[in-house]
Amino acid sequence: MIRPKTSYIIYLLPALFYLTDFLIRWKSLSLIDSNGILNFSISIIFELVFYISIFFLISRTSYPKLLSISFGLMIALLQLIVYSHYLYFGVLPNNYSLWFLANQFVNTISLLLNSIEWWHFIVLVFLTIFYGLIILKSVRKITNWKFRKGLVLIIASFVVILFFNNNVKFYTQSYSVTPATIFAIKYFTSELFFGKSILGNRGFIQRKFEIEEKIIIPPKYNVLILLSESLRKKNLHCYGYERGTTPFLDSLLKENKLIKFENHTSNAVSTQFSVPIMMSGIFSFRRVNTPYLQDFSKHWFGTTNFLISSQLMARNSIEKVYNTSFDTFICQERSGLPIYNDMAFNDNGLLPLFKNELSKIKINKFFGVIGFNNTHYPYTTSAMSNLEFNPSTLRSVNAYDNTILEQDEIIKKIFITLQQNKLLDSTIVIFTSDHGEAFGEHNHSGHLKSLYEEEINIPLLIYTPTSFPKKLKERLMQNIYTNTSHLDIFPTVLEFLGNSDSIKLKYLQTGNSLLQPINKQRNIPMFVLDISNSEGLIEGNFKYIETKDGSHISQELFNTKSDPKELNNLWKKLTQKEKSDWINKLEKIRIARLTIDNEN
Repeated sequence: MIRPKTSYIIYLLPALFYLTDFLIRWKSLSLIDSNGILNFSISIIFELVFYISIFFLISRTSYPKLLSISFGLMIALLQLIVYSHYLYFGVLPNNYSLWFLANQFVNTISLLLNSIEWWHFIVLVFLTIFYGLIILKSVRKITNWKFRKGLVLIIASFVVILFFNNNVKFYTQSYSVTPATIFAIKYFTSELFFGKSILGNRGFIQRKFEIEEKIIIPPKYNVLILLSESLRKKNLHCYGYERGTTPFLDSLLKENKLIKFENHTSNAVSTQFSVPIMMSGIFSFRRVNTPYLQDFSKHWFGTTNFLISSQLMARNSIEKVYNTSFDTFICQERSGLPIYNDMAFNDNGLLPLFKNELSKIKINKFFGVIGFNNTHYPYTTSAMSNLEFNPSTLRSVNAYDNTILEQDEIIKKIFITLQQNKLLDSTIVIFTSDHGEAFGEHNHSGHLKSLYEEEINIPLLIYTPTSFPKKLKERLMQNIYTNTSHLDIFPTVLEFLGNSDSIKLKYLQTGNSLLQPINKQRNIPMFVLDISNSEGLIEGNFKYIETKDGSHISQELFNTKSDPKELNNLWKKLTQKEKSDWINKLEKIRIARLTIDNEN
């Protein structure tokens, strides 16, 4: 029997990768335009030429078996990482993912370890053997190729790679997994070693600032910010969630001791951007060199300042951004407590640290921040807690809800501690979160990805003591249904402390004090510059989002009142003038933001 000179086995692996990628990502691919469909279609050329070239090179070595199995292990491991990333975030790994790996290696390992299941190892072993055998058979079939044929293949590979090099960066998510991954690594590496660092992802450095000196006037009230992590409004019972996740906050609302803001937005979906915006009152892509709330509080009002956070900060130099004007600065590394959830100690450890801090404060008023973390992925609940929602498996909604319930209990103890120290009637407490969290809405989970409600719609609750003036409380109440954002917290806290003209500061702001009348049609700016690149604004009931993928721009407009799940994109129904109006509004915000970015 005469055997054919060439076997189709050499085409099996690239064709299999191409088909697998289509089956896994077909929902996302079905949403792309005609150019994107064309891009994905021609990706098969890259897959074929790339892998056949690898087979040819392996065939010319002295260890084809070892290299075949090794290459099988490499691509199996890469696939698991890439598709795990896609299934969680809804996109293939990009520059930000690689930056996070390079600059936040400890956090990356923590997230990876928290995500690994036993079956991942079984899949890895199976894929390694399966791919290794296919590669080995392909290498054997290609061994007899003459050098001339191989040279033609290498030249073809160079031409194909050159073509993709000029196109993948403009529409990265529309190409199959191999070119998308390879060129994401290539562009990141070139930016890291030969170009400017990725915008917004520069290393954490010590923040510098100048502050106008004033005569110190002690405030009437302490201000305490309780800052949750990855906490979306949607899962809080006090905001209408069907599960009883917030019994203590519910009780305060029932007693009319809390002011609940219904439409509060985080201006960014990652801590590295949202918290600096909240603390500075400035909308910026960069961590700006400007005074934060603790700096004004110390220099203008002479308060004792403290920050107690369960999160890791010192090891990655995040501390340098926040640690100014704090008399006490405690993070995971400084607490002496072991890592518990992600890169943080157990939130239950916050209470004794808070008690100890209050014992050191005598007559002075204080400005304090307490930062939680148990509500962050993978949502670890203390074994001492009563698990209300079962089965409470890691990374599940049940686990998330249990951490919220546990956090509510810790907040209750914080209030009891204030009362025991006779500080409750002289302390304003602000409870909010850095950003939200997705659980499969819009085809992704976690945060860092989108500007949809699940990631930016967060709680804002303000406790005012009984001694707080009725007129000021009424001013707060008049804004509870207005669109508010983290930009408003900065001027509001300054006014709580005693500065009623914070809007007149020389620093450019886009927020408004919640104690002052707010234009209900004002724009709320927001952005994501992490896994994806989006900018947007909220005006009234409408949210406009502009997302860039290289040179490609997609636009969305939602009526969040009539369409709270944001399923009906109204953009195509608009007239050209209406579209231009939204684009121009966002451009004005962009110009103002660029002015600040360029100054820092």
